[in-house]
This record gives sequence, C-alpha cells and structure tokens, in this order.
Amino acid sequence: MHPHRQLLWNSGVQYQPHVSSRHVASAGWSNQIVVGWPEEEYPDSKESIYNRSDDTKTDVLGLGQAMVDFGASVENSWLETHGVAKGSRSLISVQERTSILEGIDEYHIAAGGSLSNTLIDLARLARANSAGPEAEFKVAMAGLVGSDALGSYYRSQMKSAGVSVIAPQEENVHTGTVIVLTTDDAQRTMLSYLGTQKEVEISKELEQAISNTSILVIEGYLWELPNASKTILQAIRVAKEHGVRIAMTAGDAGVVDRNSEAMWESIHAGVDILFTNADEAASLARNRPISNDGSIIKESISPVTSKAEAAALCLAPFCPMVCVTDGSVGSVIASLGQMWVIPPHWTQSPPVDTCGAGDAWAAGMLFGLLSGGDIVSMGHVASRSASAVIAKHGPTLCPEAAASVMPRQSRTNVVSSSGLKAMKNDQIYVTDTETLGDFSA
Repeated sequence: MHPHRQLLWNSGVQYQPHVSSRHVASAGWSNQIVVGWPEEEYPDSKESIYNRSDDTKTDVLGLGQAMVDFGASVENSWLETHGVAKGSRSLISVQERTSILEGIDEYHIAAGGSLSNTLIDLARLARANSAGPEAEFKVAMAGLVGSDALGSYYRSQMKSAGVSVIAPQEENVHTGTVIVLTTDDAQRTMLSYLGTQKEVEISKELEQAISNTSILVIEGYLWELPNASKTILQAIRVAKEHGVRIAMTAGDAGVVDRNSEAMWESIHAGVDILFTNADEAASLARNRPISNDGSIIKESISPVTSKAEAAALCLAPFCPMVCVTDGSVGSVIASLGQMWVIPPHWTQSPPVDTCGAGDAWAAGMLFGLLSGGDIVSMGHVASRSASAVIAKHGPTLCPEAAASVMPRQSRTNVVSSSGLKAMKNDQIYVTDTETLGDFSA
C-alpha cells in the first residue's frame, strides 16, 4: 500500500474509488480529479481512531499565538478616509490601535487568531453534534499567551467555548490583537498588532502535552515569531516520536513568502495535513525547493484547471493530505494519489462576513477526520462549516450555527477519546447536496 494511503487509512480516512472523475497526468505523476458524489456506499471503515477509553488524551492540540479580535462593520468611505486598503492585512502599533478604535462607534471583542478560531469551531461542532458530554472531543491550545488583561480575557473565552488553554501566562508579554473591519459586501480588512514577539519554547510540559494528543495543529502565523523554525521542528519531532499526526496552516501568502524555506523544511520533517487557501498554496508551490525536474505547473495540467487545483497537484507529492480553499469557487483536497474538488455550500442568504471562513473550513475537516469520515464527506462538512460562519458576523461558529452544519439525523455516536460507545460503522457518506450521511452504529 502507498505510504500516504497507509497513513490515512490508519487515521480512519477511507479510500474512495467509486466516483465519477476526470484524470490528469503530468510530469510523471498521475492524479485523479474527482468531481461529484459517490455512486455507491463504501465498505465499512475501520473503527474510529478515537474509540478509546483513555480519558486523559487530547484529541486536538493547537500550537500558536493567542490573539484578541476587535470586530466592527464599516463603510467603504471609512476605509478611504483612514487610508486603509480594502481587503488588506496591515501591521499597526498599539498607539494606532487605540486611535482606530476611538474612531469606531461600535465593535465587539472575542478571543481570536486563525488557530483559535479553528479550535473554537471544532469544539462547538463536537458539542453540537455529539451524543453527549462524554463524547465531546477534547480540544486544547498551547503556545504564546500574554500575562496582561487581554491574555486573561482570551483564556476565559477559550474555556467558555470548550477549549483548554494549557500554555503558561508569560510574564511581561502583551497579547496581540486584530481589528477586523467588515464592509457591506462581506469583505474583511485586518489591522494587526502582533503584541510581544517572543520565542515559544518547547518545555517538558509542552512535550508531554504534544505526546498526549492525537492531532497537533501548528499555526502558520507562528512562523513570524523569533526562532520559529526551532520551535516548530522540535514540536514535529516530539509528535513523530509519539505517533501524533501533524497538521499545519499557512497563515497567509505573505507569511509563506517570508518563510517559505523554513516552512518547506517542516513539511519535509513530517507534516501530514496542510491547510491553505489558493494564494498560500500557490506561494508554497512557487517556492518549493526543487528545480528543472519537470514538476507539475498549471500550464502542464489543463487550461481549465484552477489555481487551487494546480497548486494542490504541485504540493500533493510532498504531503499526505493537501487542502486548498478557494473562496466562492469551493475547495480542493489532494490525497491518496487523487484530487477531490469540493463545491461550496450555498445558503439562501448572501454572505455577511467572510472573516474566519478558512478557519471554519479547517475545523470541519478536522471534525470529519475525528469522526472517521471519508475524504469527500470530510470536505463537505468543511464546506458547510465555512458557509455557516460567513452567514453571520464574527469569525467563529456560534452554537446555533455549529448545530446547523450536520443534519439532525446525523448527530449520533460522534465518539472522542473518552467516548463510551464503540462505533461499528463510523463512516460518513454523501448521497446528495442536502444529506451528509449517517454516524449511527
């Protein structure tokens, strides 16, 4: 069996051969681009990897930097008056943050940051769709958390959402913030104060936490902190030593451009799941450390292949699972020598706020993986999660939105490491655009 397929099979991810598809072969690497729905039910999947009696094990541990979001709705004229480019992400000082907030009539505050959003969404998805408290996934956050009032607020909000913060409060560390400005067309503009930039040390306590989790998620923005490569490679080493699966986000395209060499070093060190959007994936593909080998490029695939598809095909040989979101176009998952094109999930109402869409997508994907789903089903859960978060203001799923992601008849026997029920058939399968299948035993 192909090593990538073996890894994902061991993870509970199921190979899915019975689908309509079109084939692409380029540069000696054959890929199957899968479009549409499964044509028949799949063989019974293995028992979920989270059907265990160990109630001390964390299902997902995030490693990143704590941030607090200030969210507000503004007019285009406000952005023009303040000289802020719409849709951009800019760095500001704490003094500029104070000045900007004083000029906004109303804003809301929430624990934020890309990774925090994903962890909150995952915890709420698990809570809304589980068979009971004993079956909820254990989700935790580690990394850099400030010792100021915002850091204390962050801890409180994460705990309330069902995410444990296991990082110590760092003395003399100021918590970073992001002002998220949303215009009427649901576009987001971000003004970030990074807070105290301090190395995240892999302490003995953090090593223990990594070794005692099932999936470690490394935040792409962590690459902007001092000695990030040392931190991330050490975390990957510890995870690999204990059989922990490793997911990594890319942050944004600028983070990739500034840190591509180090990011590729970490991918080669053993990243199992890569979460990116189309721009981030394209930047990673452009900066991959190979040359003159006839590697896949957009032009050699197909004139109708999207940037997301082309980038996914470039990255797939280097990582067991590559996930690329592409806004309203949908998303792409490359794994097991194949590529699945996942359509977006549209609701009757137009998007309200696109902030947090990619974070919710990653949460849905992790939820599907934890629940023992196949790749297509995981992708559709991810798509529905992203759709639910952009239908409201704010970067995370509220409990009601989390409950809407899965049909009511599917909310049975979602089992975590502390779950009491064993699932005989834990697969999800998709039969049409409105049905996400069955978790029933």
